[in-house]
Amino acid sequence: MHRVPVRALGGLLLSALAALAGPLPGPLPALAAPAQEGGSVDWVADDGECRCKAGNACWHYLRAPVDPPADACWCNFCVKVSRHDGTRAMPEGWNEICASNGKMDCFLKRHALSWDMVCSECPTNAKCCNTANPDACPRCADLGPHPLAERQKELVHRLKRETALFASAGIVIVWSPHFYVVTDIPSLKIRTQGGSYRVASTHELAHVYAERAEKAYREFVQNFGADVSLPKPAGIFLPKRESTAGKIQAQYFSSARTNLLYGGSNDGRVADGFCFNGFCTSLSKHGSDDEGLHHGVRHMIGHLLVSCWTRVNGQDRALPRWVFEGAAHWLAKRHPLLRDKVVWCADEGTPISGSGKDWENDARKIAGDPKTVPVERLLEKSTIGLMDFDDHVRSWSYFELSLAEDREAFTAVLRGLRAELPARQAWMEGMKCTPAEWDQRWKDRVLGKRPSMGATLADRGDDDGPGAAERRSIRMETDLQNLVAKIRSIGVCADPRTAKVLVEQFGRDSDAVREVLTVILSKTTEPKALEAMRETGLAHAHPMIRAYTARVLGLAGDGGSLEALRAMVGDDFWLARGEAALALMRIKDPRIADSVKPLLSDQAAKVRIAAMDAVASAGSGGEKVQSLVAQNLAHQAWQVRSAAAEGLGGIGSMYSVEPLIDRMTTEAGRVRRDCYDALKKITSDDLGLNPENWAKWWKRERERVGGGVPSKGEPAPDTSIDEQRYGLRKPPVYGLQVFSDRVGYVLDMSNSMFNLFEPDPEAVKKLRRVYRGATKFDISREEIVQSVKGLDPRARFNVTVFSNKPRTMSNTLVPATPDNHGKAEGFLKSCRSSPDAGNGGQVQLTSFYDAFRQVLDLPQGATPTPNFTETPDTMFFLTDGEPTIGEIIDADELLAWFTGLNRYARIRVHVIAYGNLGIDIPFLTGLAEKNGGVYVNIGEAKPGGSPALPPTTPK
Repeated sequence: MHRVPVRALGGLLLSALAALAGPLPGPLPALAAPAQEGGSVDWVADDGECRCKAGNACWHYLRAPVDPPADACWCNFCVKVSRHDGTRAMPEGWNEICASNGKMDCFLKRHALSWDMVCSECPTNAKCCNTANPDACPRCADLGPHPLAERQKELVHRLKRETALFASAGIVIVWSPHFYVVTDIPSLKIRTQGGSYRVASTHELAHVYAERAEKAYREFVQNFGADVSLPKPAGIFLPKRESTAGKIQAQYFSSARTNLLYGGSNDGRVADGFCFNGFCTSLSKHGSDDEGLHHGVRHMIGHLLVSCWTRVNGQDRALPRWVFEGAAHWLAKRHPLLRDKVVWCADEGTPISGSGKDWENDARKIAGDPKTVPVERLLEKSTIGLMDFDDHVRSWSYFELSLAEDREAFTAVLRGLRAELPARQAWMEGMKCTPAEWDQRWKDRVLGKRPSMGATLADRGDDDGPGAAERRSIRMETDLQNLVAKIRSIGVCADPRTAKVLVEQFGRDSDAVREVLTVILSKTTEPKALEAMRETGLAHAHPMIRAYTARVLGLAGDGGSLEALRAMVGDDFWLARGEAALALMRIKDPRIADSVKPLLSDQAAKVRIAAMDAVASAGSGGEKVQSLVAQNLAHQAWQVRSAAAEGLGGIGSMYSVEPLIDRMTTEAGRVRRDCYDALKKITSDDLGLNPENWAKWWKRERERVGGGVPSKGEPAPDTSIDEQRYGLRKPPVYGLQVFSDRVGYVLDMSNSMFNLFEPDPEAVKKLRRVYRGATKFDISREEIVQSVKGLDPRARFNVTVFSNKPRTMSNTLVPATPDNHGKAEGFLKSCRSSPDAGNGGQVQLTSFYDAFRQVLDLPQGATPTPNFTETPDTMFFLTDGEPTIGEIIDADELLAWFTGLNRYARIRVHVIAYGNLGIDIPFLTGLAEKNGGVYVNIGEAKPGGSPALPPTTPK
């Protein structure tokens, strides 16, 4: 447990700020515009664009000679798309040679100019580079003055003043657009983005903390809005020792025990009136730990900014204590490395203690405790000292959930409170509900009884008429299995009020709930119910509700969703964008290519796949974007390359032949086969898997038509020998000739797989040897071992067995080496040889759901990720039954769930089923056919039959 020591807020503070209740000028402008091209710094953008030339550039763009601190880069492109590699041109007028010299002093000068910072230390390093004008670095190639020279002169006076106060000659000051950072910490170990630690100097630390402060400011205005009044910088004083902090606080904060002045004044005490407000916190108070200090700084900044938001006033009547504390905890814990830390505030009350770890669980306990005090009691607490541990956690959770899920309404309430409206009036005007009703929403949300803090139909009180009891029952149900049963009992939804309630349930963190909803709602045909689904789901605050609503409206063929779905391709959640593209495909958008064009270059690999599938469905209508599809043939993810090949095949343009041939030359296994299939489809010809055949033919055909694009190829030569070179060698697997270099074998080992089984004559032809007196598991184990040994050495593979739960041979795909052949054989032999062995006689059931999650590499309960983990490109699924356990058991729902996810994963699924009794043939057939594979049935021999025997394969 990490706990930051308690700090005190001076008792004279509120009275000193009483005169500051009126509004002050707007947000602080940049103190000096850096001479850079590309526009001005955007403080609220949350896209994937790089604006480093405009200012606030990330360390990678600025070519830092060291690994940057473990904070997210400011640059949205660097964070969301691709890390800068240090090759982008510097802003106009900067010295490119100097920017590449690898000196820390030069880098910090670049950092200062980019971030509009004035540093007391940077000018002292006058010989950082061998140029004519090193004082102006990084604009050292010309002979003009430094663009921030006037502000640097102003800082000289401040340096003398702070040096005397700190009683140290080793201080550094950095003055940024919104903050004034002073520190004498001589060195500090910091964590880096690469995961290691290194020691930062005083000079670097001053820059780092000024940047961290500006990033915290950015996060605040992104969530609250830009109406923060800071006409002067906020002071941040970071001494090494607590004794030095006492001196600073006595001078600048009225008392040695007061370390924070919030609200603000243009002629106040902080830094002799140079700063509008500020705080002081020492390194020693935070255990000489960088992350502890960083958390404390973000917490304090939260206090400062919320006290200057909408108006400058820190008094309780305009800034309730739960808001004051909740905003600070929220901002401090937003940083992923600081989430488990806490700063405890106290004024005249008794300081409290407690861990900052796992506050989500603490919030659940508070929400579920019938003894939790009514929200009205919390709202009326007028000092921090009256707040207990639960009050802090509750306040933090209010901000954490409401800003994420109901930001507009929540900030409207906060604005009302800042305007000194009574609490009930602020809630009624901002949310159309009372504080108690809103607090109940929070409790339900924390306990999983509702998907979002946002208002629902039930909250508005207009849920009446037929089915009202059913709707109330669904909304209030907490047992997910019961909820699934209640939804399934609806059958087909035709009532718009019920449709709204059902759409809200997509926010439940349950695959089973989402898939039963998908099956039920996709059957909807009633126009008013479809309209209700559109209005409720497509613009909902909860991202999973938006994504799944798009999916079901597409499956329902709802043409009325066309325009909303087109707009949804700009959604900030990757799955919503992907499902919007697929929905447009399903409703046959006549402008599908134009609608999804931006997604063909999306930062999320899976979204590109959805867009390419959508374009391919348009056939020749996708020709206008075929070049963008072809570019994805070079994507680093094989799934994207596979989808690109299939997409080009669907478009069918001869202009795609050349890029497909070029890609085929560099690929092996599955993607080569996909390129080959696309070429066959486009050319109506078959020249086999050897790309040289295609290249020679293409050259001849181009010459034949005078360098143009030919229309059709020649008859295909025999390529049977060449086909054996890639992926699985002959003999085939269960009669399937498969071309893959990433193979997954998934084997059912439930009780029934250990029953004796003799294949029928037709099945024997698909196996490698005769099996008598063997179980289905024995047959499968032997067939897998022989298949693994037949893999091309370039291939990789894994083996998974499952019953109630899955287990794998390896955490990742492994090379098909002789050592790994032996590991596979040993792993399968280690599996039990009878239903009861090693199991205490317990029945082993069959969870297809958990096996599929393992193959798809899905962490339990997590939101699907936009990019890929390592999965096979081809799966052999061997079973003799049907699902009997797991979160999803219903065949239609399980198939909808897996197929929906696998559209992005692109795993080709071949299903091998033993016998005809106790298996769900429609489900298993659909599992194979809907996922690009083949269903193979291994029939059981009739008693007394004499199957034809193939040559035996030794064990």
